[in-house]
Amino acid sequence: MTEKLVSECDDKTAYKVNKRCYETGLSPGEVARRYTDFAKKYDETLSSNRYIGPDIAANEVALRTLENRRPYIKIIDVAAGTGRVGALLKQKGFRALSAWTVVVLGTTKLPDCLVSLTITSPYTLSRHNNHLGRHIDALEPSKGMLDILKKTGVYSKTYQEFLGLGKNSIPD
Repeated sequence: MTEKLVSECDDKTAYKVNKRCYETGLSPGEVARRYTDFAKKYDETLSSNRYIGPDIAANEVALRTLENRRPYIKIIDVAAGTGRVGALLKQKGFRALSAWTVVVLGTTKLPDCLVSLTITSPYTLSRHNNHLGRHIDALEPSKGMLDILKKTGVYSKTYQEFLGLGKNSIPD
C-alpha cells in the first residue's frame, strides 16, 4: 500500500484498502496490526463523503434518544476507529454518565462494514458517577487507531482490546 494509493484513490480502491484490514482468515492480532498500519490515512481515505457509517450510527443513536436525555447517557463505541462516531455524538449532545446498565440499540449493516454502538440507560442504576462530563468510551483493538482517537478529546476512557474474545477489562 503506497502513500499515493491511499491518499489519491477512487471509491473502489478506498474500500479495497479498508477491506484488506479484515479479510477472512486473519487473526485478531493481524486485524489490529493492519488497522494500525492504515490508521494515519484512514480518515483521509474513508472521508465522510465516501464512507458514511459513522454518520448513520450517530444519527440512529440520536433518533432513539430524547435530546434532553443525551447528556446523561453512557456510550461505548465498539470498534471506535479514529473516533468519528464519538465526535458526531458529542456534536449531538451526548457527553455524561448516569448509569451502567447496557441496552443495545442496534447494529446497522453496511456494505463491507459493521457499525455497532452500545449505550446505557440513564434510569436504572445510579451507583456510578452521576456527574456531567465526557462519557463516551471507546473500545478499539488497534493501537494506531486509538492514538488518533485519543487526540479528538471526545472519549473519557479507551480500551485497547477486542470484544468477544473472552473476558475484557470493561467494567460491568
